[in-house]
Amino acid sequence: MSDLSEAIASATPSEYLNEEDRAQVREARDDLRDTHLPAPTGQVGCLAAMLAVVAAAITLRLANNVPGFVFIAPFVILGALLTVIGSIVWGMSGGSGGRNAASAAIESALSYLEDEGSDRSVCLRAATVLLMRATIDEGPATHSMYEPGELVVRLGSRLPLVVAVEELLMDKHGIRPVFTFPLPEPDH
Repeated sequence: MSDLSEAIASATPSEYLNEEDRAQVREARDDLRDTHLPAPTGQVGCLAAMLAVVAAAITLRLANNVPGFVFIAPFVILGALLTVIGSIVWGMSGGSGGRNAASAAIESALSYLEDEGSDRSVCLRAATVLLMRATIDEGPATHSMYEPGELVVRLGSRLPLVVAVEELLMDKHGIRPVFTFPLPEPDH
């Protein structure tokens, strides 16, 4: 049995969530669904780079055949080169706004969960943020925002609460499992 499985097994049974707790989790879930993460812009940069390369290729072709394009060609090629370089830099630094926002939300939630003096309602909201931002769907890719094994240590005594919130969200609201996994149905 792995360390993660043992830690999660020790956190079960999860804490009991009364109806007020469940309502707070549902409210936090609704707030998160209404708050959209920034759209990934890396695809726009990739498209701009491809268009710049096509424009440069067409300009070179026209410069050989049309005399007036000889004077314009260096500027178009320079613009294309700057666009390609700019899109690469943009993709590496600014193209992952959704992941950056989710990471900041997760760190904030973890700070509340790690603080033993945090109010239960704040911890319920933080657990909801932690679980709902565990994976980010960006177009064709899904990104896992953290390694659950590392969080087990950070969550410490709050792990049973997080597991209880996860069970509620998985059962009623279809999130992906993070710390718990449904048991497979036995074959008959």
